Parts: sequence; structure tokens; C-alpha cells
Amino acid sequence: MIKIAFVGTHGTGKTTLTYQVAAEFRKRGHNVEVLKEVARESPLPINERTTPDAQRWILFRQMALRSRHRDALVC
Repeated sequence: MIKIAFVGTHGTGKTTLTYQVAAEFRKRGHNVEVLKEVARESPLPINERTTPDAQRWILFRQMALRSRHRDALVC
């Protein structure tokens, strides 16, 4: 399984890029899952006050929600 994660500050185009990458994989015949954004669920500070721990929490939370029945996962 291919796993691609975009992490960064708000308003930088992560969601747009996520859907563009997923669309490209689908055009090539892959079964792709796009994970929902979980940053707002974070118990740690996000946006301007984010920390490396908060970024790791977001990444690992998204990976925990993944499906095992896909060729690629984009979040």
C-alpha cells in the first residue's frame, strides 16, 4: 500500500493537493482512500500554536483510521 500524508499549516493547499493526488491515482486505476481531516479533534494546539507532538498526533490519528482494502491512502 502506498501512503501519502501532507502536513503543514492551515491555508497552504493540503486538502486541494490531497484530492488532486487521489484523482491522479484513480485515473491510473488504483483504489484510493482519502482520509478525513482530524486536526480539529486534536487535544494539542494546532495552527499557529502547533507543536511537533501535535503534528505527530494528527498524522498517527489519520493513519489509525485507514482502510486496509486500498492500493493508496492520501491524507
